[in-house]
Amino acid sequence: MRPKITEEELASLKATRSDNEWNRVCLEIKTARGGVYPSDWWPVVMASGLAESIAKGWAIPGTAEIQIETE
Repeated sequence: MRPKITEEELASLKATRSDNEWNRVCLEIKTARGGVYPSDWWPVVMASGLAESIAKGWAIPGTAEIQIETE
């Protein structure tokens, strides 16, 4: 089972001030787990409204939606 998100990681997400910072922190979190999100990512970050709440606080409101990019 993948590890759960840590309080330190949640604090890093909450400290983001832009979508670029959000994406960087998300990548760090995923990289720490071999390229996958923590096992509780969806309920703790997305479904809870945490991601949306954080994005609304950015200087230029953005979205914390997960976006799929092709390389």
